[in-house]
Amino acid sequence: YDLDAKFVKNVIRSQSITPSSIVDYGCGEMFFTPYLEMICDNTFAFDVSPIVTSRSQYQKIALSKSSRSSLGKDSIFILRGIFQHLPNPIETLNHIVTSYEPRLIIFLSTPNTRSLYYLLNGTLPCLDPTNNYYIPSPSMLSNLMLRLDMHHVALSYPYLGSGYDNVLIDHVKFLFNIFNHRKKFIYPFWRSMFNMAFSRI
Repeated sequence: YDLDAKFVKNVIRSQSITPSSIVDYGCGEMFFTPYLEMICDNTFAFDVSPIVTSRSQYQKIALSKSSRSSLGKDSIFILRGIFQHLPNPIETLNHIVTSYEPRLIIFLSTPNTRSLYYLLNGTLPCLDPTNNYYIPSPSMLSNLMLRLDMHHVALSYPYLGSGYDNVLIDHVKFLFNIFNHRKKFIYPFWRSMFNMAFSRI
């Protein structure tokens, strides 16, 4: 969470804006939401899960039709670990862009189909086939967002310091994986995940 929060802060700083609001879109269990609240007091959450939306913690800051006017012109939408779970990502992103007109859209913890691990194994440790629809790459996501008049402003590949990395063991497993890619190896690795930010053109 710290690395992702740092990425958000760096993007905000590089764009020289003071966010009027932040929306944790697809907030899930809301583990990351408190990190966003430390960045911006005017933080909202949105999710479609009945389990999440029934919680009082969610209801206090839920994004609703009535709260839409509170977003302001420099709003930021955060989609953390959510893209691969969207059955219609173009439709969802178009809705965000046209309905809320955010200044920035930031994708965090996004699986990368152009990573070495994915190219070797055709999957990633974080993926659950029963709950995934489209697995992006940075270039694919960039092309999609450009069609929505949002251009790429930042990209990072979190690995070191992620809390999952074990450099020596990960590289040993990677070497074994190269020579025996039919065997199931599970380990974090460089560029398996990416964070990417887009600004309105």
